[in-house]
Amino acid sequence: MAAEPQWQLLERPITIEEFQQLPFVRSVFFHYGMKFMDSPRAVLRTNSKGGTEVKIRVPPEHIKDVVFHYQLRFADKERRQDTDYKGAKVERFVFQTMLDDHVVYSIHVPTSGEYFLEIFANKIDDSHRVGEDPNSPMMPFRLKCACKFRVICDSLQNKMHPLPCCAAGEWGPAKSIRHFDLIPVTHRVGVISPQTDRIEIKFKIPRPLHFLAKLRKNGIDDHALDRFVDTSVSGNELTVSVLFPESGQYGLDLYARPERAADSQTLAHAAKYLINMEKVSQTIELDVTKVDAATLMSKDKWGALPMFEKLGMRALSHRDAKIRTTDSNQLTIEMGISERLQISYHLIREPDEDHREHVTVARNEEGRKVKFFVNMLRPGNYLFAIYAKQDTDPSRKMVNVFNYMIKYSPDGSSHINSNETPKRDKKSGLFGKK
Repeated sequence: MAAEPQWQLLERPITIEEFQQLPFVRSVFFHYGMKFMDSPRAVLRTNSKGGTEVKIRVPPEHIKDVVFHYQLRFADKERRQDTDYKGAKVERFVFQTMLDDHVVYSIHVPTSGEYFLEIFANKIDDSHRVGEDPNSPMMPFRLKCACKFRVICDSLQNKMHPLPCCAAGEWGPAKSIRHFDLIPVTHRVGVISPQTDRIEIKFKIPRPLHFLAKLRKNGIDDHALDRFVDTSVSGNELTVSVLFPESGQYGLDLYARPERAADSQTLAHAAKYLINMEKVSQTIELDVTKVDAATLMSKDKWGALPMFEKLGMRALSHRDAKIRTTDSNQLTIEMGISERLQISYHLIREPDEDHREHVTVARNEEGRKVKFFVNMLRPGNYLFAIYAKQDTDPSRKMVNVFNYMIKYSPDGSSHINSNETPKRDKKSGLFGKK
């Protein structure tokens, strides 16, 4: 800050106190003519629900080409390296969307404390768009820090839930316009509040594209929702049809690639919607048990359960249900299965943290073996529950077939007794006595 007021080159010079309260900004912010709306301060204090907001206006000549992203992380030293809170990425507590001439960041932090919110931006060119050449993939681009805030939440009255586990980044159709020239016809903003159990989202498409839509909901296996979402193309119009099996908050991801692209070219993320379904006229029973049911496991339900052998399943890599690992936070569990089985799973960290998104599954080509790649973010006790059912089972209910107790202790300070379940607080936890 200039020591002499006249060298501030402002119509109204500011004081040193006012200067210190201004948000931290970098050159890219000014390079693209950005301006803050609502005059935010460098330190944002949340309301009683953990909420605060940042709005940045972008001039018309840049609005169609500027890409934004963000990072939310804990500010205190003890948690600065933590990217998750109770199994959910901290960034899932931020809603970013583009509205006309400005970008909005709506933050609802998961717990009281201090955070850093860093906003990134940069301008893209035609190499970052899908063009006429079907085998010319979008090139990666680098984002630069535009501004930074400290977010302080002194107290939180209500429990905040993370947004559905969709692709990272902005919500809404602005990305589809910018990178694919997909023009939304029906839903032009990132939040949808349906009035009926079924909605159709329509886009005008510039050229033949292949599409994939994924419906997401916290606590529900994505595969269980696949039958409730579909895409169809008629002429130059794409229709994404969604049927909601139950009330709640959903995320909808849309992916695309040129229709004549090589099989090796992956689908790129094109758009994302947040859908708040208040009430459905008729609830449809889903294929999988919700995550909450996994927390009801008791100490006498470790290992293979009655349906494990009946469904023709075999434990190939870890026959002992109690696993201790000290040298790696990654674990691969392999099982033999029938090709006609549907498989699901839950991963819970004691006492009740949902870590399901940190597990990936792969089947071999014949479909007779399945591998679970389990990632444990922090030391502790984990329950890994596996569910299965026959494809031909008309009930569409999956049953719990095997439960692993995993102890991840990189310091080697504790152990699992082969005859005993680790103790825990009487009020909570997965592994203690009832």
